[in-house]
Order: sequence, then C-alpha cells, then structure tokens
Amino acid sequence: MNKLSFFFVILLAVGCSEKAVLPEKSDNADQGRSGLSDTEEENEFRKSPKTVLPRDPSRAQLLHRLTGEWEGLSKDLSGEELLKKQKEFALKAVGELGAGPELLDFLDYLRERGAGDVREWVLTEGIEGLFSGAGAAEARAWLLTVEDEALRKRFLRQAGEEWAGAGFLGYMDQWDHFHGGQAELLTGYCATLAKSDPMAAFKAFKEMGTIKKINYETLDQVIMQSPPTADFLKMATFFGEDNKTLAKTSRRAVLTKWAETNPKEAGQYVIGNTQTVHADQMEVVAAGWARKSVSEATQWLNALSPGLPRDHGMRGLAGHFKEQDPARAFSFATAVGDFDLKVKTATEVFEVWEVTDRAAAEAAWLRAFPE
Repeated sequence: MNKLSFFFVILLAVGCSEKAVLPEKSDNADQGRSGLSDTEEENEFRKSPKTVLPRDPSRAQLLHRLTGEWEGLSKDLSGEELLKKQKEFALKAVGELGAGPELLDFLDYLRERGAGDVREWVLTEGIEGLFSGAGAAEARAWLLTVEDEALRKRFLRQAGEEWAGAGFLGYMDQWDHFHGGQAELLTGYCATLAKSDPMAAFKAFKEMGTIKKINYETLDQVIMQSPPTADFLKMATFFGEDNKTLAKTSRRAVLTKWAETNPKEAGQYVIGNTQTVHADQMEVVAAGWARKSVSEATQWLNALSPGLPRDHGMRGLAGHFKEQDPARAFSFATAVGDFDLKVKTATEVFEVWEVTDRAAAEAAWLRAFPE
C-alpha cells in the first residue's frame, strides 16, 4: 500500500466514526397488494383463465410480408444507415400490425435476428398510439392475454398514458391478479394528466392508489411530467415529512422540476422548511441550478450560513461536474464544511478523476487533506 492509499484509508476511518448497520429484510418486503411475492403473483397470473383471441390469417400473411421486407433491408445498407432504416421500418411494422399476437411475434423475430437495440427502441419509442383511437378497447382486451411480464408492464404503462374516457378504474379491476401491472397502468394514466394538471394527477394517484393499495414508488415519474407553469410550492407541500422515504423521493422530484424553472425559489423552500425537508434535498436544487447558471448557484450558496443546506448544495455542484470536469467538482467538494460529508464527496470525485488523471487527483487530494 503506498503512502497516499494508507493515508486515504486512515482519513476515511477517522471521518466516518459511525457504523451503518444494514436492516434485516422484512418478510413482506417483496409482497404486493395481494400478499403474494412477485414470483407467486406471476404464477397466479399464468394460472388465471384468459380469453384466447383467434388468429387472423390475413394478419399472419402481413407478418410474413413484413419479415420478408426486413430481410431485404440489409442487402444494400449497413452501419448507422441500416440501423436508421431498420427503426423506420419497425415503426411502420408496428403501425400496420397493431396490438395483437402478431406484434409479439414481430418482437420475437427482431430478437432472433439480432436486432435487440431496435426491439428496445420500438418498446420505448415506437408503440405510441397502440392503445388509442378506434381500436383502443380491443387492444386493452388483448393486453389481458399477454404472458410476458416485462412486455405486460411496458404495454400497461402505454395503455395508461393513452387512456381516454370513462372506465379506467374498472379496467384496473381486471388486473387485480397483477399488482405490479396496476401500478404501471396508474402511473401512465397520471403521468399524462400531470402534463396539464399536476395536482389533479397527484389526487388521482392517491385516490385510486389507495383503493388498489398501490404505494407512491412511481409517483416521482408522474411528477417529472409536470409543466414549467406548475405550482411547485403547492406540490412540494403535498407530501409529509422527508422521514418517510416515498415522501422524500416524491418531493425530490418536485424540487428537480422546480429547479429547472426557478432554482432560487426551490432553494429557499429547502432552507425555510427544515422541520419537514432534509438538507440533502439541496443537492438536486444545486445540480439543477448549475444547468442554468453555475455562478448564480455558487454565489447564492456561498451567501448561506455554514451548515448542512450549504454543504449539500456544494455537494450537488460537485456531483454535477464530477464526470465532465472532475477538477472543478473537487473544488466544490472541498468547499463542504462538514468533515464526514467533505470526505465522502471528495472520495466520489477522486474515484472518477483518477481514471483519467491519477497524478492530478492525488495532488488535489493532498492539498485538501495534507498529512
């Protein structure tokens, strides 16, 4: 062990006097609304009766034609040009096939033909409109027959996002055997609502989530769809104390969005509500502020009295620059006042910096923590 490494270990030992004990896993940690584990829920789903939709010979012929056309793409193209053309074709194919067993066959075909990235792109970007329009009800009925759990979740999120009209809670009832699917459906539904009315989305998530015993684990994904004109103060006060993990996660999402439009207000909210908001929430505010104006963020944080809100703000700036400019990130890390937090932040930056310039990282470390 060299001199620096030895010192590094000793410094960590001195700076981290408390030992964190990993809590034992709760017997119910992996259980959903039904009280079954994820695996048990999946088995229950597989055993549940399903309507088998008859195959349409014309759609089978369509699938055969599309796969034949796919094979022809690689005859004259290669590289990035081929990938671009494959995505365009896959999008066209999904549009022509629509929701149904042939769509699953096409997705299987893409995987078998070594087009995993195109398949993933289709599931992420290419299924818009699959559960909307005149065929929406039929598409939702087909979704109840899909056995692949990962695909079910993807499609359920999309179905929720594209829901229009009444009957949403009734459709959720049909997924009582698949608790994780209900959460995806509700998240998608509320994410779309949040784009125009975030508070209505919050209330819908809470009301329907309470009925179905769905917790707030995905509410942050709903919040991230909020428009810049949202009432972020009202949203931030919607949740309880940060001592509750899900409340803290959701408020962090609000502060992230808030910092995109008015980081000063977001920061003021953090330092003005210390009884309910943890100081480490300043990290996302500072990181968001840095994307707008590093100088303004630094000036505002430097004007704060020494303490954890200021320290976590500096830590947020360090995290923002860690990958792109580790030297600058290290300067923010060493501006943290709390010794334990300073060591932790500096260590995280050092581990990134040493990959590209070990000598510079070591020199900066010894300047910050001289023997």
